[in-house]
Amino acid sequence: MKDDFFKKPEEEKVDISAKVEVKPEEKVVDPEEKILAKAIKETAKVENSKKYVVTCARLNVRKGPSDRDDILRTVASGEEITVDVSGSRGAWSKITSPIEGYVLTKFIAPVK
Repeated sequence: MKDDFFKKPEEEKVDISAKVEVKPEEKVVDPEEKILAKAIKETAKVENSKKYVVTCARLNVRKGPSDRDDILRTVASGEEITVDVSGSRGAWSKITSPIEGYVLTKFIAPVK
């Protein structure tokens, strides 16, 4: 009986294992590669940009290429705008200045 008194009670087992997600190593990007990539992107913007002039009294610049999109502002006759040729769609031209948006192509002409 004395032996039972000094016997240590069995401890309850607790599961302490945890699931650890190991992420694949992220690619370390060289800062010079980032600069080069940005320079290439900016060069493409310049190459795809052309100067145009507004040929109507007031031209609406819209948020998207539709007459249902909100008007961001208007541009006056004779004012120069920069058209992103790569972003233009049919009747609509994407402009990058004086504000980013879309205008109807039939109301603009290339600067001579």
